Amino acid sequence: MRYTRRLLASSTLAALCALPASSASAQAVHPFSVGISAGAAFLVGDDRDAWRDGFAAQGTLAVGFPILPVELRADIGYQTFPGKFRTVQSGTGADVTVGTPDFTVWSGTLSLLARPGGDMGLGIVRPYLAAGGGVYRTDFGDAGGVSTVETSGGLTAALGASVPVAGLNAFFELRVHNIFREGDSMRTYPVVAGFLF
Repeated sequence: MRYTRRLLASSTLAALCALPASSASAQAVHPFSVGISAGAAFLVGDDRDAWRDGFAAQGTLAVGFPILPVELRADIGYQTFPGKFRTVQSGTGADVTVGTPDFTVWSGTLSLLARPGGDMGLGIVRPYLAAGGGVYRTDFGDAGGVSTVETSGGLTAALGASVPVAGLNAFFELRVHNIFREGDSMRTYPVVAGFLF
């Protein structure tokens, strides 16, 4: 009986000691993560009158810091927006198609990502905020098939959340890109979902 009690006490103590270690391991930040994501892209204001809702894809490399609740993220993004066309009558009565050809954006951005500390009552869901900047390559086509390509700087910010799924981190993210084009600026809003490996 005494041996059984000692064995039970030792097992209980070992389990209690292992519990914090397991919890800390589950919540640890991996030093490096690679991710892919895709979704929809949106425009606002006058730009929405010229282009329809588009497609967005993103490749991600994240570097975590185990002792800090922040990550450094590098993203390569692609967005494409189909142009809007309509048929009008010219002065001679002939039908003429007018509109805006497709518009694409390639981007390379670097962001600092931070997660709020403490228990927010969200369980395994981990929200985050990110902000940074980068380089954007915009490509505007015209009716004659000629492209106008421009490379410029810009700023980016994101609001997202990640959830562990089968050993991976699934994430959902709303991002805004503010592109400083010559003479004005343009904003795009990709909404993507993907996985970090």
